[in-house]
Amino acid sequence: MSSPDPERQLALARAFEQISAVLESLADLYPESYGGRYGGPTNDDITIQVVEGALGADDLVDAVRDAEQRSIEAVGVSFRFSFEPVRITYAQLDGVREEMTREVISSSTWSDLGLVGVGLGKGCVFVTARPGHLEPLRAAVERRYPGVPFSFLEADAVNLRL
Repeated sequence: MSSPDPERQLALARAFEQISAVLESLADLYPESYGGRYGGPTNDDITIQVVEGALGADDLVDAVRDAEQRSIEAVGVSFRFSFEPVRITYAQLDGVREEMTREVISSSTWSDLGLVGVGLGKGCVFVTARPGHLEPLRAAVERRYPGVPFSFLEADAVNLRL
């Protein structure tokens, strides 16, 4: 296994500085079309999730491509960007996550159904259920939030702390 090229890593760090302000502003500038982002499969890759056909979707892609070009001009490299279609905005996903989290804190309904964790995944709300509670919890969540993409996992609270 070869070690990463230190000069390339430094250039990528500078590129990230150039691009990070744009990436951090996408949710605020394009709330109707921004679906989130994630990295991988390498440190050079970033996928931007876009609600296709939504207001501002083309402008969001153009803003990322412009930032990519400015990075190349300024420091000689950039991250590789790809765009992935999603059905729901990041703000909507985060709103569902926040609502579920507040309800876990303020009432026992979700806890009684076996909810032990809620977060954001790639284009979905990620829900963790206690062992033996996955299917009833899944049914209740999907009934409560139709049209919202979820990912479910069954695990006990002890294993979540690892």
